[in-house]
Amino acid sequence: MIDRKHYWRDVSSFNFVDEKIELYFEKTPFRFFSPDAEKIAGKLMEIFLRSFSADELAPLDLNRFAHPPITVNGVGIQNRLSILINSSKNFKMPEFRKTLKQALQYNSPSLELKEGDQVAENKNLAIVLETLRAIPYLKVIKLPKFNETEKLYQSLAEFVQKPSNVKMIQFENKADKNFKLFSDSLIKSTNSQINAITFNNVEFSDDEFENVQKIAEKKENINSLSFLNSFTHHNFGIFASSLISSELANKITYLNLDKTDKLDLSLIINKLPKISVLSLAGCKLEISDALSLIAGSKMKGLRYLNLSKNKLTRPCDDVQLPLYLERVDVNHVKWENNTLPSFIQILFNQKLNNGLRLFCNGADVGEDGWEPVFEAFESLNKYPLLEFSWSKNKVDDKLFNYLEKNENLDTLFFNQVFSEDKEEEIVNFSRILPSLTKLTHIVLQGKEDENELKEKVTIIFDALEKSPGLRYVDVSNNGLGNDGLKKLNDLIDNCATLTHVSFDNSKIDSMDSFNSLISSGEARRKPLFIDWPEHDIDRLQKAKTIDNDGLHELKVKLHQLCTGISNAKASAIRRASINADHGINITGSLKVKKNHRSKSPSSSKGKRGSVRDIRGGSFRGAPRPNLLLPDHSPLDIDQDSPLNELIETYKSTFTSKFPEYMTEELTNKFSLNPIPLVESESDSENQQSSEYEEDNEVKEENLEEQIKTREIVIDEKKDKKKKKTKLVIIGEEEEQDEENSEVIELTLLKDPDIPFIPQLTFPKDVYKYITPHGLPKLEQLKLSSNSHLKPLDLPKLHLLGRAPPILPVKVTKQQPIPEDLNADDVEGKPVDKSSMMLNEETNELQIIKSHMKTEELSDFSSSMSDEDESFDDLFVGEFPKLSKHVSHDDEENDDNNFNNKSGSSTDDEDGDHLLPEELPLGWVYEPPAWGFPIKRPTRATNRDYVEEMSEELSLEQLVYDLNKAMDEE
Repeated sequence: MIDRKHYWRDVSSFNFVDEKIELYFEKTPFRFFSPDAEKIAGKLMEIFLRSFSADELAPLDLNRFAHPPITVNGVGIQNRLSILINSSKNFKMPEFRKTLKQALQYNSPSLELKEGDQVAENKNLAIVLETLRAIPYLKVIKLPKFNETEKLYQSLAEFVQKPSNVKMIQFENKADKNFKLFSDSLIKSTNSQINAITFNNVEFSDDEFENVQKIAEKKENINSLSFLNSFTHHNFGIFASSLISSELANKITYLNLDKTDKLDLSLIINKLPKISVLSLAGCKLEISDALSLIAGSKMKGLRYLNLSKNKLTRPCDDVQLPLYLERVDVNHVKWENNTLPSFIQILFNQKLNNGLRLFCNGADVGEDGWEPVFEAFESLNKYPLLEFSWSKNKVDDKLFNYLEKNENLDTLFFNQVFSEDKEEEIVNFSRILPSLTKLTHIVLQGKEDENELKEKVTIIFDALEKSPGLRYVDVSNNGLGNDGLKKLNDLIDNCATLTHVSFDNSKIDSMDSFNSLISSGEARRKPLFIDWPEHDIDRLQKAKTIDNDGLHELKVKLHQLCTGISNAKASAIRRASINADHGINITGSLKVKKNHRSKSPSSSKGKRGSVRDIRGGSFRGAPRPNLLLPDHSPLDIDQDSPLNELIETYKSTFTSKFPEYMTEELTNKFSLNPIPLVESESDSENQQSSEYEEDNEVKEENLEEQIKTREIVIDEKKDKKKKKTKLVIIGEEEEQDEENSEVIELTLLKDPDIPFIPQLTFPKDVYKYITPHGLPKLEQLKLSSNSHLKPLDLPKLHLLGRAPPILPVKVTKQQPIPEDLNADDVEGKPVDKSSMMLNEETNELQIIKSHMKTEELSDFSSSMSDEDESFDDLFVGEFPKLSKHVSHDDEENDDNNFNNKSGSSTDDEDGDHLLPEELPLGWVYEPPAWGFPIKRPTRATNRDYVEEMSEELSLEQLVYDLNKAMDEE
């Protein structure tokens, strides 16, 4: 606040020239003069950059001035809240401040507001939402229950009209008549990025579904709906008939119906053809029935399925689940009658295109039910696992042996499994870790005083040092102690790929091992993210082992470590010391200039700056950092400024929790492996039957394709051991008789020299826009400068038609042998008589050698014309094989006269005029290794490629190269 009438948030314009600073608060100007105008301007820009959202910064155009590379931080958001509270003269909201501070400290992407936060009083919600929209990493807002929905939905209507990064909003209120305020505003908004709406513990009435249906259908980017404990058995039928309309069903890709009591899945299972993520946790479902319904449904694109907290009382039917299913969650399921082994057998023998990510935590199988489970893993002969979560379950060496055979396994969750008193299990588990060459993430969280590794963690750390791609290790709540932390230090030193570690609640009693861990991280050449050890820090503070200054210093070190600043500084210091030892002039050898301030700083004031000016000139408000100076840090922008106080710490969000909505990461992941747009139902039915029936029925497919003037009909007979294809050639006008038809039996090779090139298919959701940084986006965004993203115009693909490889051909019908083929053969191959000569002495036919000259052939010169005599002594050796298919754009009207301008070449000994100067397009060189020519492309293909091929492989060039080679010899 600058005075009692003006607040920083109301600034709409900013400028300073020489000693004058000019501010506009909405439309009210505010000017003052000061000899320290540059310093004051730097402080003002700190306030703007730390507290303002992107759309609020846009009209200020701070890029005109060189300034520190700072952005919104936790202190700036708290300052923003204070400004809003003071300007509206509302309550201080102390409880919300605590909730906000904790979320800011851990950079939490989700914020859950509670009734005690006082957000439902007066205009507090509007203030809270206006504060939160400036947080760049906030994606989810969960609201408490409001007594008056009008204030709730009116505040949200104002919120969605302004830019923010929020993707999901969770309600605990009904979609009543006031919900229209929010829905209409969201539909009209071009700034909101919300794509998910969740209702939690809401009792819907029959007429409230229409409000939700309207916003989901009319808002383009809404693709996720969640109804948690919001349906009864009665109104779920209304939901299935009214909400799941044809328009909405083709749009929703994420649906969450958790805690829907007695859910009748059959009512909606065939109304969701586009669904990718489906959560049915806690719905009291019979899992075998649910899997049978899903297998027979139209959900061919289902990727993630959550059946946690349900039950399985009988073995599952032998069905084929959707081919693109890749994640299955069955956490805290009651497996009655020893059904878990049969479920494992069915699931792991599925034909899944993208592998399997199984999350089976807290399985309820009884004390005597584990041995059959381990035997089921031992009997498996397929290894599709990519991720595996087995937390709160028992383990056995049979399970470990199976996991070891999954070559693509990259993530393991074994939380609350191992204990120090069961060393054999720890040793057996550690044995398989070096064999998992693609392992990147391992989570082994313990439980205090129950499942703790303690000093036995060294066995696991020794094995993890041999993992070639390990990046993430979480051993929280295991009571490692000081010795365990030292062993983790060794793992950081010896595992160069490790980037994230978590060890909270290790019960350390000294900062020495902690500082040693930080030193090891600083010595690396890459950033290291250390999860903030909240419980250990609280324990050290209570023991007065660390004070507030030491706590702040620790935060700074960890922040520098995860951003890589300390690594860069350490490398620069090390490089400077080495150069000093060798007596090298740093400025001369490294070409590093000291950043002196300009003698006339006022000369550039008021001018629009560029990126080069910002990077190359001095920072306003602080000296430019120099990594070569050991007493300088890039964080030393202005540590005395309260806005630059560091409160953020790294807190990992990597868990086995099922996704709450269709996140941007999931969307990008699915787009990398798109589902084909057209998938015939007959193919899916054949996939279910072909694996379990010995004698399959004959399946006929008619594939019509015009290849020149002939039509090929392919009849396929699928056999369990061998696949045969019968080609039937049909004439142009009418089908030939079966007796006269040419029947060719082709044996398909498993690994041909040239693999068949399938038809290219484009992904479902093609990127439409591109950011200024070159990142593709699916949705249009409005930038802070009131501009929009540039459309992504990809060049059109022009592909040449490529023939499949020539496969071995077996003629099944007796064909007449040409007269020029002799029954005798040479090296097992038929001999062409036309390529043989008669030996006058022995009266035997002999093969003409390829290197013989033409005049050596008997009686050959008598048949040669005068024009052919110029070829004598010209070609020695093999002439490259050329395609003799001549084509010309005007060949229909030229009477086979191709405008030969070169005249006769009879007397030309150099061979420069053997052929016409202008040749028709179409003469191409046939590479002998491919077995098929490169055809002349049609007009619809890439003409540039044709011209390039004509220039590089023209017949004139080949003749010229041959003449040149003979002249050199």
